[in-house]
Amino acid sequence: MIEITTEQELQELKERLIKLEDAVFTKKHVQTVEGTFKGLNGGIDLLIKNGFLDKPKKFGAIFQELKRENYHYGKGAVAKALSVHFVNKMKILTRYGK
Repeated sequence: MIEITTEQELQELKERLIKLEDAVFTKKHVQTVEGTFKGLNGGIDLLIKNGFLDKPKKFGAIFQELKRENYHYGKGAVAKALSVHFVNKMKILTRYGK
């Protein structure tokens, strides 16, 4: 009968833990987008190119994502940029009513 030492048991447990963590906590692959995205319109354009606005989103979610991407503008400015530039002029986004 082979006797397993405590150090060997700990090593085996560490290896199992590492495998489990790799399986459960997979890292997201971040896709970098090429280009310059200056100003508020550039920030919204970045969200479009990242695929964030591929599905309908509420205004609050868009506003928070812009903040997360370091585009800090007021709610009024963001709402105006979305409605005037991206919905009316460029016709890239669509607005859904209640």
